[in-house]
Amino acid sequence: MPVWGVPGASGTFWTQIASITISGSSASGITFSNLNGNMDQMYRIVCFWVSDGTMVTVTLQVNGDTTAADYDFQDVVGTNGASQASYNTLAGLLLGISATTAGQALLIEGILYATTGTPRVLGAYGGGIDTAAVTSFASTAISKWINTSANITSLTVTAASGGTHMAVGSRCDLYALRTF
Repeated sequence: MPVWGVPGASGTFWTQIASITISGSSASGITFSNLNGNMDQMYRIVCFWVSDGTMVTVTLQVNGDTTAADYDFQDVVGTNGASQASYNTLAGLLLGISATTAGQALLIEGILYATTGTPRVLGAYGGGIDTAAVTSFASTAISKWINTSANITSLTVTAASGGTHMAVGSRCDLYALRTF
């Protein structure tokens, strides 16, 4: 079980609880199930999204909730030195924007507060370089799932537009805090 911490040290560390890699053919997303947000309290998600050639908004859906009104986000996205900020809603917490060229990748990392009683907030950043389009891109976002009462039992990384845009080789790792 991979742990982010000092070997042999005691304390609380990010510990990998799941890792999923897309193989065979493109997929619509990756789902982590059998979670307990109240027990875990926070999740760290690290994804390497390989593009199938379609630019998509990459989201994290909580407990299968696809209702856009249940989420909102504030983000800053930059491409080749130009940037823009926005506030909006979509059917999931915002993780990032993928490349437009097949085979190009986006690296995403986010931390999600998962305990019931308050809105669940995700801070995420990501970026990549689309070498065929000679474009670099980066995003930083704060997103919120407004449901304060449901325990988080599953998280799905997917494209907001739907479709099977997560190409072979895409991988997501999920970490939770564990005390040793």
